[in-house]
Amino acid sequence: MTRNLGSIADSTKQGKLGKKTYQSFNEFVCDVTRICHNAQIYNIPSSLIFSDASRLMELFKDKLNELVKKGTISAKDAAVPDYGPVPEFEDVPGEEDEAEAEDDDEEEEEEEEEEEEEDSDGEGGRRRGARKSGVRPSRRDRGGDDEDPHRKRGRPPKVFTPLEARINAILKGLRRHKNSEGQIAAANFEKLPDKTDLPDYYTKIQEPISLESIKRKLKRKKYTTVDQVLRDLNVMFENAKRYNTEGSAVYEDAVQLQKDAQALGEEQKARPDDDFRDADGLLPLTSVEHKGQTWKVGE
Repeated sequence: MTRNLGSIADSTKQGKLGKKTYQSFNEFVCDVTRICHNAQIYNIPSSLIFSDASRLMELFKDKLNELVKKGTISAKDAAVPDYGPVPEFEDVPGEEDEAEAEDDDEEEEEEEEEEEEEDSDGEGGRRRGARKSGVRPSRRDRGGDDEDPHRKRGRPPKVFTPLEARINAILKGLRRHKNSEGQIAAANFEKLPDKTDLPDYYTKIQEPISLESIKRKLKRKKYTTVDQVLRDLNVMFENAKRYNTEGSAVYEDAVQLQKDAQALGEEQKARPDDDFRDADGLLPLTSVEHKGQTWKVGE
């Protein structure tokens, strides 16, 4: 469940203005910044509050710069404090989101099964195995539905925009490379190290990122260009090279996969959008124009 601390801080700010307790304009700047920072810390990244806080902060900074240029306030007055990075965490579904979360879990299971089928085309292929305990079981595992195992569920087919199709092609292409042991090299980059097992990793690595978090960003439509996902992949591989000893298996995998990612990226960027039309010749849209307004998918 999300917590909106922004409204609490906003009422405090209004009270200060009414009582004229601000000693400087920068105190006001600090309060507004704190409101937005708190909203991002205490709300999940996919929430409306989180995105509103980001947008509000962008507009606030633009207005401050405008006032500085006009000479209304000084650069010192407009200085925005740094309250630290917003911590990364998993979205935790509430009770009202449980049905959607179950569908997500089953969708992930199906995706993993597809990847396992693609990757197990030889004895050297590395199967990812069963999911770890503690993860919500599917309805079938709980005995909730007596479905025919050969009948497909009623979920609509996946429809990818050209950008999403390009990124998915890059991520799938990375799984083709196998290391000297015949294992899928990309498997070592699926998840971040456990903080308990490798606490020093988070001391040495300033921007931890994994394939799992990249896929999550893709699902939440955070990427607007292929170059953005290539940038995240590059950071991920550089992290592995920085943390692991040169010449080690993980280091060498990172070097090769980094080259593969760049080549795959260039290949996908060169493809025209028409390559991604469906069987009926239709091309998925990311947004539509209506009465002078742009509406994006999901809004």
